[in-house]
Amino acid sequence: AGDSALYRVDAARLRWTTEDGERVIYLEGGVRIEHQTTTITSVWGKHYPSRRYVMLHDSVRVVDGTTEMKSDEGEYFGQSNTIVLRGTVRIRDEGWHARCDRATYNRTTRIAVMTGNLSLADSTRTLYADTIVYDRFRETADARGRVVLSDETEDYSIAGAHARYDRIRRSAVVDVDPVLTFDLHAEERGSVTSRLMHFDVDRRLGIAEGDVRMAKGETRASCDSAAIYDEEGRIELYGKPEASNGPTSMSGSRMILWYGDDAVRRIVLPAEGRIAESPREGSPWRDDSWIEGDSIAVHLSDERVDSVRIERSARAMYYPTEETERKVSNNYSAGERMFFAFRDGALSYLRIDGKSTGLYKFLHLGAAETIDSLAASIDTALSYKSFEQASDRVKYNADTIEYYAERECIVMHGRAVLEYEDSSLEARRIDYDSRLNIIEATGDPVLEEAEQRMYGEDMGYDMDTQAGVVVEGSTKYDQGYYVGSNIFKVGSDVLKVYRSTYTTCDLKKPHYSLRSDKMKVYVNDKIVSGPITLRIG
Repeated sequence: AGDSALYRVDAARLRWTTEDGERVIYLEGGVRIEHQTTTITSVWGKHYPSRRYVMLHDSVRVVDGTTEMKSDEGEYFGQSNTIVLRGTVRIRDEGWHARCDRATYNRTTRIAVMTGNLSLADSTRTLYADTIVYDRFRETADARGRVVLSDETEDYSIAGAHARYDRIRRSAVVDVDPVLTFDLHAEERGSVTSRLMHFDVDRRLGIAEGDVRMAKGETRASCDSAAIYDEEGRIELYGKPEASNGPTSMSGSRMILWYGDDAVRRIVLPAEGRIAESPREGSPWRDDSWIEGDSIAVHLSDERVDSVRIERSARAMYYPTEETERKVSNNYSAGERMFFAFRDGALSYLRIDGKSTGLYKFLHLGAAETIDSLAASIDTALSYKSFEQASDRVKYNADTIEYYAERECIVMHGRAVLEYEDSSLEARRIDYDSRLNIIEATGDPVLEEAEQRMYGEDMGYDMDTQAGVVVEGSTKYDQGYYVGSNIFKVGSDVLKVYRSTYTTCDLKKPHYSLRSDKMKVYVNDKIVSGPITLRIG
């Protein structure tokens, strides 16, 4: 049923006529319509009394309670309590205003429908769309088409094909093709897309759900759902989140990203974290280097990984690019905690603490050999060599392990043990140069080889030649004990002992000993010595 309430129409001049058999009143100058709480004015118009319909022209103004609307022209349908405005339309109410090309307002439902070059502003926020339906009772705006919600003072915008904005709750929901753009004034903007997005304006909190994808600088991330804390510069990703930055990829059960004006600055994987890096150009490996742990924190600088810290159950596999292409190697390590430092995107330093262990494998290839079975199948001039079957292995463990990648040097501190082939070395500190295959040990080192032990204060050992030197060393071969200020091991079967002492007495202070400035011991064979002095007691 239509509205039968009387309304008043006035003008400076009324001119009555008939058009197409219908009575028409021309309203000229100072047109004014009053209908209950609504007042409409214009310069001139035409009134069709039988249809309760008025056409309005020039400087149309509508006032309904706290709402004021202005336009170039308009129509009033008294029967349905509907006002239609066209031209340059401006609408203002408590706390918001709008501009558009066309607006329809229903006095009964208090609903306005706006279209064409449309913007609706609320405080510092502006909502753009092809169509907005605004409900004055509920103070909600339903936007369709090319929807964008931006804030002049904050640093974000929300876009999509359909959105609903609640002025009372100060919240927005975008449920068709939502896109959140943040850091609008930065050189590198960030963006988040999903199937559904909620945004709390006051808290600057965004919730994205369903196939969430994020981009900021060179960092890309995806997950099932995300929470964006724009004021704090933080994004939390849930549901199998994955992220990548150049050759580096990350995953975990949950992920937290902190970002600044230019890029992501820090990434935390609080549980089940994994980071992998694809092989560099020129690497003989097709496998990714990786690290895993219960909790991983990644710091970035200039779009590159600067450092990584792992807490609890830390594990890592590293595939280095050697200086010589004829050598290939990899290094597995584990411990309670790990810290990685990077330089120019490449690993520079690693520290492992707590139950630290490692396994270093290396292999020297011939001129036409490769560990890449695919390359060997393509290039018949290459011969495939299995790395796992042919590589040498160095096992090591200590309280703390440090790895200097640029020098390819492993340093073990505190109860350090290194095992290679049938040799085992224990000391409080062991330095292993994997590039030269040389070991240095200090702090009561003990070298066990072929069931023989050698003790000293310091040791140096060449793993390739099996040559070494022991400072203030002692050892036992067969039934005799040898002590020297310096013991040189030449190959596997020869010792050179300087300022040497030999005895078969196993007491700490032997009953007797034979002493010489230098002595050469051929294991399981003979001893060659210079002048010998017999000392008793």
